Amino acid sequence: QTAPASLFFGCRNPEQDWLYKDEMSGAVKLAASSGCAALQRMQVGPKRPLACLHTAFSRPGEGKEGKYVQDQIRAQAASVKHWMEQMSGVFYLCGSTAMGNGVLDALAEILTGGKETVDAMRKDGRIVAEMWG
Repeated sequence: QTAPASLFFGCRNPEQDWLYKDEMSGAVKLAASSGCAALQRMQVGPKRPLACLHTAFSRPGEGKEGKYVQDQIRAQAASVKHWMEQMSGVFYLCGSTAMGNGVLDALAEILTGGKETVDAMRKDGRIVAEMWG
């Protein structure tokens, strides 16, 4: 079985910085709870390649607590661990160096073998990181 395509997306403010909100949200598959398996299998309209979308906004606005991508990865630790260790998942990481290092640290906390496993997966091309800044 292939690991699902899941997107962890983060930016500062969802109202100002989430430029492709409609496109990202529209790429998520219909929920299994919709009650109709036949509808879920049908390809109607644009393709929906994402199994799930997890968002993190570091400065979401007044009265709301900020979250980072690595926080969302930790919150989904059981799924991420299963996808990477049991389903031979591939993890693509793109963003600032500070965020990227935080995500790599979160992966090291989640995966069996810690940092050594993360380093080995990077060497094998199963964790691909493009970081800048």
